[in-house]
Amino acid sequence: MATARAGGPLQPTQRDTRYEGHNHGAYPRRVNGQETTAHLEWWANPSTSLARIPVSVTATPGGGWDATASPALDHDAREDLQLLIDASPVFTLRFQDGSVTEVTAEHSGDVNQLRLSATPGADADL
Repeated sequence: MATARAGGPLQPTQRDTRYEGHNHGAYPRRVNGQETTAHLEWWANPSTSLARIPVSVTATPGGGWDATASPALDHDAREDLQLLIDASPVFTLRFQDGSVTEVTAEHSGDVNQLRLSATPGADADL
Protein backbone atom coordinates (compact mmCIF):
# COMPACT_ATOMS: atom_id res chain seq x y z
CA MET A 1 0.00 0.00 0.00
CA ALA A 2 1.26 3.48 -0.64
CA THR A 3 0.60 6.46 1.51
CA ALA A 4 0.58 10.01 0.26
CA ARG A 5 2.49 12.39 2.42
CA ALA A 6 3.17 16.08 2.11
CA GLY A 7 6.38 16.70 0.22
CA GLY A 8 6.87 13.12 -1.01
CA PRO A 9 5.64 10.60 -3.56
CA LEU A 10 3.32 7.71 -2.81
CA GLN A 11 5.29 5.18 -0.78
CA PRO A 12 4.55 1.44 -0.39
CA THR A 13 3.28 0.40 3.04
CA GLN A 14 1.75 -2.70 4.57
CA ARG A 15 -1.90 -3.66 4.21
CA ASP A 16 -4.26 -1.97 6.64
CA THR A 17 -6.68 -4.64 7.88
CA ARG A 18 -8.25 -2.71 10.77
CA TYR A 19 -11.60 -2.33 9.02
CA GLU A 20 -11.88 -5.57 7.08
CA GLY A 21 -15.26 -7.18 7.49
CA HIS A 22 -16.94 -4.03 8.79
CA ASN A 23 -19.77 -2.04 7.22
CA HIS A 24 -19.31 -3.04 3.60
CA GLY A 25 -22.15 -1.78 1.51
CA ALA A 26 -23.00 -0.09 -1.73
CA TYR A 27 -23.65 3.23 -0.04
CA PRO A 28 -21.90 4.00 3.22
CA ARG A 29 -23.34 6.56 5.58
CA ARG A 30 -23.81 9.74 3.54
CA VAL A 31 -22.21 12.96 4.71
CA ASN A 32 -25.15 15.12 3.53
CA GLY A 33 -23.14 17.97 2.02
CA GLN A 34 -20.85 18.21 5.04
CA GLU A 35 -17.16 17.63 4.63
CA THR A 36 -15.68 14.54 6.26
CA THR A 37 -12.37 12.75 6.00
CA ALA A 38 -11.68 9.41 4.36
CA HIS A 39 -8.97 7.50 2.53
CA LEU A 40 -8.93 6.72 -1.17
CA GLU A 41 -7.17 3.40 -1.79
CA TRP A 42 -6.02 1.76 -5.04
CA TRP A 43 -5.70 -2.02 -4.78
CA ALA A 44 -3.68 -4.03 -7.32
CA ASN A 45 -5.19 -7.25 -5.88
CA PRO A 46 -6.87 -8.29 -2.59
CA SER A 47 -3.60 -8.15 -0.64
CA THR A 48 -1.63 -5.35 -2.34
CA SER A 49 -2.61 -1.71 -2.09
CA LEU A 50 -0.50 0.69 -4.13
CA ALA A 51 -1.98 3.92 -2.77
CA ARG A 52 -3.74 5.23 0.33
CA ILE A 53 -4.51 8.92 0.05
CA PRO A 54 -6.14 10.99 2.80
CA VAL A 55 -9.02 13.00 1.34
CA SER A 56 -11.72 15.41 2.44
CA VAL A 57 -15.01 14.32 0.89
CA THR A 58 -18.34 16.04 0.40
CA ALA A 59 -21.46 14.24 -0.82
CA THR A 60 -22.84 15.69 -4.05
CA PRO A 61 -26.54 16.00 -4.95
CA GLY A 62 -26.10 13.41 -7.72
CA GLY A 63 -25.12 10.70 -5.26
CA GLY A 64 -21.34 10.79 -5.58
CA TRP A 65 -18.60 12.63 -3.73
CA ASP A 66 -16.17 15.45 -4.37
CA ALA A 67 -12.80 14.51 -2.92
CA THR A 68 -9.81 16.74 -2.24
CA ALA A 69 -6.40 15.32 -1.32
CA SER A 70 -5.58 16.60 2.15
CA PRO A 71 -2.82 17.59 2.36
CA ALA A 72 -2.38 18.42 -1.32
CA LEU A 73 -0.16 15.99 -3.20
CA ASP A 74 3.29 17.07 -4.33
CA HIS A 75 4.40 16.78 -7.96
CA ASP A 76 5.70 13.18 -7.72
CA ALA A 77 2.63 11.94 -5.85
CA ARG A 78 0.32 13.62 -8.40
CA GLU A 79 2.18 11.83 -11.21
CA ASP A 80 1.91 8.51 -9.35
CA LEU A 81 -1.81 9.01 -8.79
CA GLN A 82 -2.34 9.93 -12.45
CA LEU A 83 -0.64 6.65 -13.48
CA LEU A 84 -2.97 4.68 -11.19
CA ILE A 85 -6.07 6.46 -12.53
CA ASP A 86 -4.90 5.78 -16.09
CA ALA A 87 -4.37 2.08 -15.25
CA SER A 88 -7.81 1.79 -13.61
CA PRO A 89 -9.97 4.56 -12.15
CA VAL A 90 -11.53 2.17 -9.59
CA PHE A 91 -10.61 2.92 -5.97
CA THR A 92 -11.85 1.97 -2.51
CA LEU A 93 -13.24 4.88 -0.50
CA ARG A 94 -12.77 4.12 3.21
CA PHE A 95 -14.53 6.38 5.71
CA GLN A 96 -13.33 6.88 9.30
CA ASP A 97 -16.30 4.90 10.64
CA GLY A 98 -15.03 1.85 8.74
CA SER A 99 -17.63 1.90 5.97
CA VAL A 100 -16.21 1.36 2.50
CA THR A 101 -17.42 1.51 -1.06
CA GLU A 102 -15.80 0.98 -4.42
CA VAL A 103 -15.75 4.18 -6.48
CA THR A 104 -14.69 5.38 -9.88
CA ALA A 105 -12.47 8.48 -9.78
CA GLU A 106 -12.23 11.16 -12.41
CA HIS A 107 -10.63 14.59 -12.50
CA SER A 108 -10.64 17.59 -14.77
CA GLY A 109 -6.96 18.39 -14.92
CA ASP A 110 -6.01 18.36 -11.21
CA VAL A 111 -5.67 15.00 -9.44
CA ASN A 112 -5.87 16.83 -6.10
CA GLN A 113 -9.58 17.38 -6.91
CA LEU A 114 -11.51 14.22 -7.80
CA ARG A 115 -15.15 13.43 -8.53
CA LEU A 116 -16.08 10.00 -7.16
CA SER A 117 -19.07 7.88 -8.10
CA ALA A 118 -20.09 4.53 -6.62
CA THR A 119 -19.21 1.59 -8.86
CA PRO A 120 -22.49 -0.38 -9.27
CA GLY A 121 -22.41 -3.91 -7.83
CA ALA A 122 -18.72 -3.80 -6.99
CA ASP A 123 -19.09 -3.88 -3.21
CA ALA A 124 -20.01 -7.55 -3.22
CA ASP A 125 -16.29 -8.27 -3.62
CA LEU A 126 -15.06 -5.96 -0.83
